[in-house]
Amino acid sequence: MPSLRLHSDLAYVSFGGLVWDAYGWDEVTFYDVSLASPPGQNNVEGAGSHDGTYYWFEFRKALDSGDGCDWSLSPGVSFGSRDWSPELGGDLLAGLWDNSIGAAYQQYIRIRLSA
Repeated sequence: MPSLRLHSDLAYVSFGGLVWDAYGWDEVTFYDVSLASPPGQNNVEGAGSHDGTYYWFEFRKALDSGDGCDWSLSPGVSFGSRDWSPELGGDLLAGLWDNSIGAAYQQYIRIRLSA
């Protein structure tokens, strides 16, 4: 496996009902937490729906799963800074993939968890 970024985490929810928990961005791909050593566990929950006009997605994931493959998010800390630091968290990227046309829609976001 190539060199991994220490602070990378992915929560994925598809319209078809697939949920995926991944880690270890290496500039090419993420890796399934269940294949880590020691293995982590998929703690992503979510679903997608369509009302004829809009697609709606909702997901949730523990702030700290304790399995060593997920970020540990703490109340009172901001996340989503483009310049990573322990005080500011790291990049948060929200993305959608349209499989019908093979296009990705991505946006960096910033959140602050209330204390």
